[in-house]
Amino acid sequence: MSKALIAGINQVATDKGLDREVIFQAIEAALVSAYKRNYGPIANVTAEVDRVSGEMRVLTEREVVDEVFNEHTEITEVDAKKLAPASQMGDVIRVPNTPNDFGRIAAQTAKQVILQRIREAERDTVYENFAHRVGEVITAQVRSVDTLSGAVSLLLDDKHECLMMREDQIPTEKLRRGDYLKVYVVDVHKSTRGPVIKISRT
Repeated sequence: MSKALIAGINQVATDKGLDREVIFQAIEAALVSAYKRNYGPIANVTAEVDRVSGEMRVLTEREVVDEVFNEHTEITEVDAKKLAPASQMGDVIRVPNTPNDFGRIAAQTAKQVILQRIREAERDTVYENFAHRVGEVITAQVRSVDTLSGAVSLLLDDKHECLMMREDQIPTEKLRRGDYLKVYVVDVHKSTRGPVIKISRT
């Protein structure tokens, strides 16, 4: 999974023009959330993804003490020096705390983050492609017609779909699947579901 993760991140970064570091940081944040969701809301949890190997691990902050009363937040000086030789009493160090069964959860989490970033990048691309074309007349192809609402699904530039509502159509015009027509780009804006392209024939 580790090598596949790095390969996947590199591919997405190249294909979608995304910053690799942004993807890594998003995965790390998601790993922390997944850890707390599955193993409890432990404070001061961080996650790391090795930028070369793809290895994922969870770390928790622990205070170096003489006697441990809470193993989730404290560590003895003897054990602390095994991890951080220069550590002293009162210091706070980061301790690897990756559960044995966390690998599957981590892999699923990383995959979900990458897919989410792909969707976001695709949405941004659609918006950027059409935001500057407001006021233009472009060619569209009819994909389907909803006989109940009258809305027409159109394909713009052979790759982007949008809906033309009944009120934006020519009343006497009968559109069929496969028809090509000229449409006017009225508005382009972002929404929680992605970019919305409003077009009209009127």
